[in-house]
Amino acid sequence: MKPSTLWAYTFLSRQRFKKKMNIYQLTLRTVIDKTIAFYLSVFFGYLFMTMFVFGNVLSEYEEQFLWMQSQGERYFYLLIAVIPFRYIFLSFRHPGVMFSSSEYQLSLLPYSRQHIWFLSFLNKVIKKLLVMVFFGFGLFLLTPINGTLILNYFGMFFLIDLGMTIPQWFMFQRNIFIKMLFWFLFVTINSIAFFVQLDLFTMVTIIGVLIFINIWFYPRLFVGVDWGKVMTVCDYHLWNMAFVSRVSQVRIKPQRKYSLMKKLSYRKKPFRYTFRSIHHRIWQIAFIRNIEYIIQLVGVLVLMLAVLNYIPKTGFMFIGIAVALYVYAAGSTSFFINQFQADLVEVLPWDLMAYKQSFLKWYVIGSLPILMPMITYFTLHFTWWVPVQFILILLTGLYIYHVEINYSIAVLSKAEIVFVKARWVSFVFLCIVIGSSLYPMLACFFPLIFPFLTEQRSFSLL
Repeated sequence: MKPSTLWAYTFLSRQRFKKKMNIYQLTLRTVIDKTIAFYLSVFFGYLFMTMFVFGNVLSEYEEQFLWMQSQGERYFYLLIAVIPFRYIFLSFRHPGVMFSSSEYQLSLLPYSRQHIWFLSFLNKVIKKLLVMVFFGFGLFLLTPINGTLILNYFGMFFLIDLGMTIPQWFMFQRNIFIKMLFWFLFVTINSIAFFVQLDLFTMVTIIGVLIFINIWFYPRLFVGVDWGKVMTVCDYHLWNMAFVSRVSQVRIKPQRKYSLMKKLSYRKKPFRYTFRSIHHRIWQIAFIRNIEYIIQLVGVLVLMLAVLNYIPKTGFMFIGIAVALYVYAAGSTSFFINQFQADLVEVLPWDLMAYKQSFLKWYVIGSLPILMPMITYFTLHFTWWVPVQFILILLTGLYIYHVEINYSIAVLSKAEIVFVKARWVSFVFLCIVIGSSLYPMLACFFPLIFPFLTEQRSFSLL
């Protein structure tokens, strides 16, 4: 008689858990012996008793916990609108349900692959529920935060995680355009909720959309699934144990497949061998290779600015814009430098200034999503100063780009050029951007950027 699917899956999970525990034990034995383990347990036990039993340390932070409770009650519905974006980011590197090569091998036996998938899904749900109950109960016992608020938050996290599992599985199988479609869907919901100004509308709309998406995708759950890609990613997340890698100094890297480049039709056309075309093709390959990290960087900045749209105080939005300008430029600089420290490009004598000119196109393309929440904000808070403020923001972002890229070129060329003055000027312009929120007349100083911008554009190592 064939064992049931549930028995086979639980047997597989138990054996895998035992194997991981054995690996952790072997790793711990190479670092900590029994004597050190005994003294560490005594030390941490004494520390716990001193802080939480006799010292009552958490009572000293009662005001901070009560402030956190008031902020949590105030922004509860805002978090409901923001959390689904997290699963869109995760869909680039995780299918949402752990289906490794072990589960796949089990499905080659007389067991239904669909049943194994649902058992993996149920396993994930139970683990998440136990973790949330543990942390929620700990917060209820150790902090003065209201139990109802804790229950609402962890219940919201659990329900959204449950509702976004199938969409995340679906997005993981599809290309970036489907992910962007989901992104614009939730951005549209947030924009409508911002105009309506009803918290209950936000919650009902998102729950309704999640229910509709799950009903729509459920019959298509196993259509067009790239099981090889799913197994590769799940095996990496399953066996990439950070502590073991740290001790053994052996880093596990996921297998990369650049399938997106193969699907682009224009790449099959004859290639024109000009410096401009070669530069853009190299940047295109680098862009696609690092698409996950680029989308995470841009997505976090867009999400930050979208959240700041809901804060009534004007100054916070302009502070967020200044932070976004600098962080995006710094991230682009890191991307620029990394391109010349890997692959064939590292050992070839390229013209870095020509690379800088060709990189500007990709810098502008990547910044377009960041402009969306800015445009939304300035549309809702339109004054006659808005066009001048927008010009100031664009010129400041362009100046910071030239300063940071010129600095990276100097680093790559090992040239002894000081950029202290240019970076101080960048800081001053960022302060003017922030100050223009309270004093819009400061935006009229934007013509001052042109001579500094001209100086950085004509930068030369000679």
